[in-house]
Amino acid sequence: MFRRSLFLLLCLALNSVWAEVVTPKRINVAVMPFTGDRSTDADHLDFITATFTVELIKLNYFNVLDRGKINFILEEQGFQQSGACSSTDCKVQIGQLLGMDYVISGKLVRLGQARALNVEFTDLQSGRIVKTIFEQKKGRLEDIFEEMCSLTAAKLVQEVQYELEALPSIEHPSQVKLSGCATAKPEVPQVKEKSYFWAKLFAGVVGVGALAGGIHYERKTRQNIDEFNFYLANKNRAMSDEFHKAAKENSDIRTGFYVVSGIAFLSFPFIGLEAKE
Repeated sequence: MFRRSLFLLLCLALNSVWAEVVTPKRINVAVMPFTGDRSTDADHLDFITATFTVELIKLNYFNVLDRGKINFILEEQGFQQSGACSSTDCKVQIGQLLGMDYVISGKLVRLGQARALNVEFTDLQSGRIVKTIFEQKKGRLEDIFEEMCSLTAAKLVQEVQYELEALPSIEHPSQVKLSGCATAKPEVPQVKEKSYFWAKLFAGVVGVGALAGGIHYERKTRQNIDEFNFYLANKNRAMSDEFHKAAKENSDIRTGFYVVSGIAFLSFPFIGLEAKE
């Protein structure tokens, strides 16, 4: 029982390390209520905002804040009406109250027979608009809004991903030196580097510990096999069956330890891979 419990604990420990390695750190964003011109009423804008949010969540790139929390903060700050919080300063203020990294805002307007959706991705630390996405389609709003939201969300994720990866080796875009903007101190990368150091150390400890466990149960398996052969030669069926069973159990545990050790050591090249990108 103790041996199985030890093996289970090692598997759980390795799983926690692997989760840190393979799970990328996602950006926290809040989708602000979209605004529009007189051709679109508030209910339609609210539904389009919800549709865009759903499409963004499907892409699984951002941590998207629940809309209920956004609406609650807007009401608390006196911005109940749609479009009341449309300035960049207001978006930054609300986003910071929500504890987000970025906010996404949008505006839907009519252009002749077409509808145009403009979406902005704003950095809350610097107030800089990192990326703007424009999508235009002809047709009735009820026929085109879903496709517009889907295309705009996909373009936004693609452009933002490219923008963030194209920046210098820093953690946050606001650390790029811009004229008239304060430069943030690059403290986040140092914390992240320390985190990966401990992840590597922990994976190494798990790997070495599992390897030692595998060697130990390798010896026990061989001893059991020797005992089995001895009692089998002496025609002691009860004892030979007992040592045969023990040899099989120890062999399974040995294999499990070797597998855990192999996975732990093979995970080393992948630890910190996201940070290097």
